[in-house]
Amino acid sequence: MNFDKIRNTIIGSVEFVSPKEIKILLDLEAPQSTSINTGVPQVFPRINGFLLIPNESGAIIGLIVTVNYTPLMV
Repeated sequence: MNFDKIRNTIIGSVEFVSPKEIKILLDLEAPQSTSINTGVPQVFPRINGFLLIPNESGAIIGLIVTVNYTPLMV
């Protein structure tokens, strides 16, 4: 596997998991308004867009239903 290529497509980390939702925290250095999916730039994040969450046996495909802003506590 080319781990450098995989590292460059990461946009955040899983913060919360429940039976009905998964919350993702976007990295501050993640691309804003675009993502690279299989080498093709796409608008991101967007409502009804897809998101891949890797796991030990493959990946979970998610559908973005909300995008919320929470200010960082400094």
